Amino acid sequence: MGLIFLQTREMLKINFRNNKELIINWTLAIGSMAVFLVAKLSDLSFRFGDGNAYIYMAERLSFKLLPYRDFFLADPPGLLYVLSLFKLFIGQHWLYFQAVPVLFEVSSAFLIFLILKKESVRFIFLGPLFYLTGFSVLATSDFLTGVQVVTFFSLLAVFYSLKNHPIISGFFWAIAVSVKLYAGPLFIAWLIVNYIQNKNFKPIILTVAVSAGIFLLLVFPFLIIDLKSFINDTIIHHLNRPYGAEKTAVFALFFHYAWAMGFLAVCSVFIRKTWKYIFPAVVMFVFFMLFKDLYFLYLNYVFGFLAIGAVFLLERLFFSEDGLPLFIIATVIIGLMSVNSLNSYMKDFKDRGRFLNVEQISTYIKDKYPDQNIRLYGSHEVAPLVALFSEKQLFGGLIDTNAQVFGSDTLDKKLISRDVAQAKTILLTRVTEYPEYKIFEYGYEGFFDKDVFLGQCKKDVFFQSDAKEATNYVGLFFCQ
Repeated sequence: MGLIFLQTREMLKINFRNNKELIINWTLAIGSMAVFLVAKLSDLSFRFGDGNAYIYMAERLSFKLLPYRDFFLADPPGLLYVLSLFKLFIGQHWLYFQAVPVLFEVSSAFLIFLILKKESVRFIFLGPLFYLTGFSVLATSDFLTGVQVVTFFSLLAVFYSLKNHPIISGFFWAIAVSVKLYAGPLFIAWLIVNYIQNKNFKPIILTVAVSAGIFLLLVFPFLIIDLKSFINDTIIHHLNRPYGAEKTAVFALFFHYAWAMGFLAVCSVFIRKTWKYIFPAVVMFVFFMLFKDLYFLYLNYVFGFLAIGAVFLLERLFFSEDGLPLFIIATVIIGLMSVNSLNSYMKDFKDRGRFLNVEQISTYIKDKYPDQNIRLYGSHEVAPLVALFSEKQLFGGLIDTNAQVFGSDTLDKKLISRDVAQAKTILLTRVTEYPEYKIFEYGYEGFFDKDVFLGQCKKDVFFQSDAKEATNYVGLFFCQ
């Protein structure tokens, strides 16, 4: 009886320690997520960026205007489905759309927490903390781009894969790929990981079958309505788009803030459980190296996997016999990198890209141009949001006017410019004007023909921009 009592007491002690440890982990994780959520949501503002085009597209769906047939969309329709669902709750409170990236980033951090918990990691609170203090997350979560949404659904698919639910995992992989096609390589990499680990094709076949079926279900209406436009927009456009920013510069910026996380993640590959997270990350880095037009925000897609790998390694160092000094050094370095990321974000990036006078510009347009037949056209970072506030229509359903759309010959810039001018249209651009340096860039070159602009467009007014970027005005020109 005495032995049984002692064994029972020891088990209760262990359970108490485990529960106490779990409570601490949950408290610290929820605390870090709450701080991020409150800080971001209390500072919402409109921003210049792709998000303004996506908001307008989601609004157009309610008028039965469809992507591919009625307007260009470079991705499958998953993001528009998500934004349309979000719109059911917020209506026409356009600013609330800026909360979407924040909510999805916090949700992704929680999934990282659950993944680490599923892997029986003891320092699980570090996952959300590392993720949410990463510079790429801090900087990109101010902008509605879709990367936060695809990251969330990819991590959700991974989580259910770990729980041996291939059907649910396949469902969420389908949603991820329907948001951004670059989720495809990560999906394939994860399938490879599953096969190497389990040597069992059955759950892989089931996952692929479900994901393919759900993906086809999501895009099927658009395939039936306009198959050619769907293929041109989502595939041919990407193959033909010109090369964008210098890739080495993009990777350099990412690893300037994430080199320590990346180093720890790579070192963690020798831990039995960890390689399955690092392999997909490496696959994505290789894919992005081959990508024609790489943006910094794309790399945020793999940051969560680096954070998971880093936590695995830190725990291994902490509990290894001779690893404590290395654990202390690594923890200090990661801490300093997080502080540096927070400092750089607060000083240099927190206020970048703000579009604070959209209502002022919209009121000006409504008052000066009451004729409802006058349309708006211009930068996809400006015109769609102004159109929503001014209750004007965009010319010809031309929402996404990114220079890459014209550079890939998906749209004919000269033809569209002529049509815009003939229809009497307000042209909205982001202007860079510094007379003291003899810099006069009117910001239309990527989406409007120069000859048509010089011959048929006249300056109306410039509004000061608060974006804290090179562009310092929002320009209004009247073309006829």
